[in-house]
Amino acid sequence: MALSLSCRRFLYRQHPTFLQCRQSGYIVMLPDVPLHSDDNPLLRSDEFQDFSGLTVRKCYDGVVRRALDFEAGFWRVEKHIKGKENMSEVDLFQEYLCPTEELSRPLENAYNAVKIIRQTTDLLNSEKYGKIASRAALALDNKYSSPLLYYSCKSALSQSTSLQDDQKRLLKKFTLFGKLNGLELSNSNYEALVAIRKETLKNQTNYNNKIEHESRLFKYPIGDPHMMKNVPQHLLKAMSDGLDPSRGPWTVRFLTIEPFLEFCPDALVRDKLWHERVTFGLNNELTKLNAEVDHIRHSRKREAKILGFRTYADYSMESTMAGSVDNTLNMLDHLLEKARPAQAHEIESLNKFAFQSGFHKPLAFWDVGYWKNEQLNKTYNLNDNTLSDYFPMETVLNGLFSLLYDLYGVEVQEKSGVPTWHKDVRVYEIFDKTGKSPSAYVYLDPFARSGKPYSNGVALTLRNRSLVGEGQSPQVGLVFSFTPPTPGKPPLLSFKNVVDLFARFGYATQVVLSKSAYAEVAGTSFIERDAVEVPAHFMVHWAFTPSVVQRISGHYESGEKLPDTALNNLDKIRRHMAGFSLCNEMYKCRLDLELFATDIPWKSVMDELWPRYSAFPQDPLDHSPMSFYQIFNDSSSCYYSNLWSKVIAADIFTAFEEVGVDNKEAIRAQGER
Repeated sequence: MALSLSCRRFLYRQHPTFLQCRQSGYIVMLPDVPLHSDDNPLLRSDEFQDFSGLTVRKCYDGVVRRALDFEAGFWRVEKHIKGKENMSEVDLFQEYLCPTEELSRPLENAYNAVKIIRQTTDLLNSEKYGKIASRAALALDNKYSSPLLYYSCKSALSQSTSLQDDQKRLLKKFTLFGKLNGLELSNSNYEALVAIRKETLKNQTNYNNKIEHESRLFKYPIGDPHMMKNVPQHLLKAMSDGLDPSRGPWTVRFLTIEPFLEFCPDALVRDKLWHERVTFGLNNELTKLNAEVDHIRHSRKREAKILGFRTYADYSMESTMAGSVDNTLNMLDHLLEKARPAQAHEIESLNKFAFQSGFHKPLAFWDVGYWKNEQLNKTYNLNDNTLSDYFPMETVLNGLFSLLYDLYGVEVQEKSGVPTWHKDVRVYEIFDKTGKSPSAYVYLDPFARSGKPYSNGVALTLRNRSLVGEGQSPQVGLVFSFTPPTPGKPPLLSFKNVVDLFARFGYATQVVLSKSAYAEVAGTSFIERDAVEVPAHFMVHWAFTPSVVQRISGHYESGEKLPDTALNNLDKIRRHMAGFSLCNEMYKCRLDLELFATDIPWKSVMDELWPRYSAFPQDPLDHSPMSFYQIFNDSSSCYYSNLWSKVIAADIFTAFEEVGVDNKEAIRAQGER
C-alpha cells in the first residue's frame, strides 16, 4: 500500500524529543552490549524455545541483546523509509509494518520466555525481573513512539478503502498507541510526558521491590496438624516445609494467607493472619508504601491531563468495551442493587449457622471464608478432598479436550520431545479442522513444587500467531499449583482446581484459535482490556454444566461418575455466598476507579465506600489498599475488567443454553461464530 503524499511533509519534521531519547538510549546501553553466545538459549531462533541452563545473567543478556538488535533493525527500516524520494512508492505493510514485526519477534519471544521462568521458578526476584522487563519495554516502545510510523498509519487508515480487517486492526493499534504515547503533543508536553512516565516507573519499581521484600519476610509457622485437617492437598503442598505435606511443618506466607483463612479452624489465628494481611507494609519503616502510592496516583493524574483526559480513570477507558467511567459505574450500581441485600441475608444466615455450631459471637470479616466452607460441607455434604477423588487430572483433561472439539472443532494431542522449563511440563498440539498439521501449542505446568510460586492459575502468551516472513505458530503457557501424584494415587483435582483449569484454557483459546496474520493483533494483543477474560469465564460456565461434569469425572479407583446428589449440588456451591463475594469484588473495582478519578486521600475513599459495599463494620487498622498491587502497576482503573468480562461471558453462555448445551451441532455453530 502506498503512503499518502501528506506523510512526506512529516518526514521533514523530526520529533526532537524522540530522537534525543533514542540517541541517549544508545549511548547508555552500548558499553553494556552482551555478546551473542551459542550457550544462551534466548539467542537461538527455534520452533520451540529451549529453556535449559537459563541463569539470571543469561535472561538479562538474552533480552538486552534482542532489544539492541531490534532497535538497530528498526532504525534501519526507518532510515530506508526516510530515504525514499517519492513516498507514494512506499508499501506501508511490506516495507514498514511487516519488517517491524519480524524484527520485534525474537525480542518478544525471549521476553515471554523470561516471563514464564518468573512464574514457575524463584530464579528472578522483582528487582532482577524488573530490570529485564524495563529494558524490553523500552525497546518495544520504539515502534509505538515513532512519529513516522504513527502518521503513516493514521494517514493510511483515513484514506484507504481496500484494507482487510487484519490490516485495519493493525493500523488502529499503532494509531491508538501512538496517540496515547503523546505523538500529537507539542515538544514541551511530550518531554513532560516522558519525564512523568519515567517517574511513575521509578515509583512502581520501588513499590514492587517493597512488596516482594515484605512478602519474603512474612512467615507464620504452624505445627499443629489439627489446624490443617481440612486444608486441600494442593494448598498443603504449597505450605509444607517438609518432604511429606501431610505431616508438616507448615508455613503461611503472604500468597497463602487468603486461601488458608478458608480452612483455618482457630478464630484467633484467623484474626491475626487477616490483620497481618491488611496492615501489610505498615509497621516496617523500610517498606511503608504510602509515599509510592501517593506518587503513582499523582503522576497518573498528570499523565492523563497532558494527554487531554480529565482523570487517569478516563484515560484508561480508551481501549475498553465499557468506553467510559460512567458506564462502568452504572454497571456496578446496577449489580449492587441486588447484591447488597443478598449479602445481608447471607451474613445473617451464616451467623446463625456459626452460632448453632458453637461459635458464640458475631462473625468478623476474617471469619467468613472458614464458616462459609463449614456451611457448604454440612449443608451439601461436599468436601473438596472427597470430591477430588472423582476428578483425576487425566480424566478432566480428556473431557475438557473433547469439549473444545465440540465447541471449536479442534483436536488436542500430547506432543513429546519438546524442550520445557521443568520435567513436569506437558506440551499439547492443537489441530484445526483440517487436521493436517498442528496449528498451535499449549504448555501445561500443573503441579506445585519447591521454588515455584503458588498460583490459582496463570496463562501467558509465549508466541502469537504470525504469517509475516517465516511466521510462527501460537504458543501459550498455563501454570497451576495442583497436587502432584502420590504413590498409589494419580494427580487428583479439587473442583476449584477444575474450574481454574477450565478458566485458563478459556484464555488459551484466544491465543491458539487466533486467525490473525499479524502477531501485533493476534491472540489477546489488541483486545479490549475488559474483554480479555471473557473466554475464561465462558469456559467456567461449562465446568458447571451437568453433562460436562459427567464427562470430566470418574473416580480414580472405580471409574464411577460423580453421584447425582453431588452433581446437583455443584451449582449451589457456585451460588453460595454469591452476594458477599460480588460486593467484595465490586468494592475493589470502585476503590480502584475512585483512587484514579479523584485527589481524595485513599483512607477517605475507603471510609466512604466500605459501608456501601460491606455488611461488616470497617476495621480501623485496615490499610489493604496500600498492598492492592494490581492497580498500582499496569491495571490502574481496570480492576473492574474481570467483572465486566463475567457479565459478557454470562450473556454469551445464555445463547448456548438457548440452543441446548448438549446439542453438539448447534453449539459448534455457535462456537464458530
